[in-house]
Amino acid sequence: MSTSSAGRSPSRFPSRVPLLAGAGIVAATAVVVAAVHHAPSTDGSPIVPTGGWLNAYRAALILGLALYAAAVMLLRRHTVALAAVLAIAAAVQLLPLAAPLLLSRDAYYYWSKGRVEAVHGADPFVTKPSAFPGDVAYPRVAQDWRDRPSYYGPTMAGVSDVHALLVGRSAHAAEYGYRLLAAASMLAIVGIVAALAPIPALGVALVGWNPLLALHFAGGGHNDALMMALYLGALLLAARSRPRLAGALGVLAVASKWILAVFFPLELLRRPRRFRVAPWLVAGALLCAASFAAWGVGWLHSISALRSQAEMVSSNSFAWWLSDHVGGGRFAWARGLRYAFAVVYAGLVLLGWRTGRVRIGLTAGLLVAATPFLAPWYLVWPAALSAIEEDGAARLVVVALTAWLLRDAVAF
Repeated sequence: MSTSSAGRSPSRFPSRVPLLAGAGIVAATAVVVAAVHHAPSTDGSPIVPTGGWLNAYRAALILGLALYAAAVMLLRRHTVALAAVLAIAAAVQLLPLAAPLLLSRDAYYYWSKGRVEAVHGADPFVTKPSAFPGDVAYPRVAQDWRDRPSYYGPTMAGVSDVHALLVGRSAHAAEYGYRLLAAASMLAIVGIVAALAPIPALGVALVGWNPLLALHFAGGGHNDALMMALYLGALLLAARSRPRLAGALGVLAVASKWILAVFFPLELLRRPRRFRVAPWLVAGALLCAASFAAWGVGWLHSISALRSQAEMVSSNSFAWWLSDHVGGGRFAWARGLRYAFAVVYAGLVLLGWRTGRVRIGLTAGLLVAATPFLAPWYLVWPAALSAIEEDGAARLVVVALTAWLLRDAVAF
């Protein structure tokens, strides 16, 4: 059993209300999965099922969001069985595996980048998919990404190479392989959260009961779930006094997407005794040496590519919305939000240094909110990190971002 608050409910029925909400999220997710089978296309957003399935799809998404928000609030106050919370999380995160590829074609981009090296022998960090227009993966890559270099680090390059060799020329095996990996990574995150969270049931529900994460990972196969599973695994190993393994896993996580380096100064403040820097530095040096051996200086382009991505503004971002509804240029708003985040980030680091209260989940949520190229699956960053902290403001940001980003999935 996990304790969701110091004051327990005197009645058994109120303690069951969060589980009823969780069951409702499972049912709503099942309706979404059923509805998308009636859409002419599902690998982009929004998804528009035909006939009465459109209203069922809309209603299920709204209901799932409402129940998720209610559950996060209720689990702070009531004691529930952790096993039941875990079972619901597994159901929510696995159900979209029964759907076709959802809301994005990024899985095909990963496949294409893997084939660039594994099949064609080219450097995946500097070679664009368009260099091999006759490749079996190329026609399935989204148009906007055919001429873009990789934004991912050596870890994801290695994963893509192995994946490309395993799935061969099968497009279905390619996208479904990434979806299985993402779903398994979400289950790993849920398990680690159960071990690390101060309130395990609440933490598990915050990340595992989130319907948006289920749609984009088991449904879309994005690699951010693997990145966060590696990172939380490193934090768990650090908490279990396994600094060498923690360093190795943590470096693999950071080398997936370099954005994770933003949280490193905060980790140092949060774990001054258990968070040992030396194993991370050794593991980082070894990874750099292996990367130079495998790709020469090419892999360094994955770091410089972050700048070009920072100059892109997506329609999901707050910069785009502010430009449309307040006025002003999108790039001006994007720069303003970046500067605002830099100021807040400095303040949060200073707060952690002076008081010892480190708010990494809140930092991650504000980072996502300020990101000009905002993809819905980035929500897993603050969701996973907030789940292992006791921070009501961070949880509120996660729920609010879920509501904001879920709009991308449906047309009203």
